[in-house]
Amino acid sequence: MQALPILGKLGALQCVPSFQFNRSKSAKPKGGCIVQVEPRDQSTQDLSNPVSEPVIPSERGVFYRYSAEFTGERPLCYLMKCKANKSRPINDAEQNANEIDLTFVFGNGVRVCSPKALLSLQLLDDRVVAGALNQTWISSAGISEQTFQQLRELKDGSALARVARVAISRNDQIVTLTPGTILAVTTESGKYGLFLVKEITESSVKVDACHILL
Repeated sequence: MQALPILGKLGALQCVPSFQFNRSKSAKPKGGCIVQVEPRDQSTQDLSNPVSEPVIPSERGVFYRYSAEFTGERPLCYLMKCKANKSRPINDAEQNANEIDLTFVFGNGVRVCSPKALLSLQLLDDRVVAGALNQTWISSAGISEQTFQQLRELKDGSALARVARVAISRNDQIVTLTPGTILAVTTESGKYGLFLVKEITESSVKVDACHILL
């Protein structure tokens, strides 16, 4: 398996194996060679301006970085453009099931889940047919907070995707969150993301995050 450099500026994190993302709904990403797609544009959320409610899908090759808060009233996570609200109320699932990338489940701790995980299906109840949901692979990113912040500041989409691809080997559909947790996310639709848990309560979680659609 060929190793690819991540970022010379990221200290000890220099190279990782590469993976080919498999878009099949029934299969996880498989090992192999990849064709790198460099971000053609970059976008940063202006936290001084409110985000909007319309669903605005991510554009391919654009790096997005932002902060977001998820609550019991807004537990759905849509990895969309920066000006679109990432946290969504449960009723949004009825019109946009295929845009759900993660769910946050509160009670007995705070857990982040793949849309197809059992906890997500229980949360969504009968609003969505399970077959309409996409799969998301979630795991510990295996990087330090310093590395996360450097990668996010440099807006390097290729490095972000490589970290997420390696983390797939530690995949789980449900992860219990604690302050400082850094998650890597890979979606069936080709999105790669990193989340840093900044604050957490019984009914809310605040994150710094970034993602790219390749």
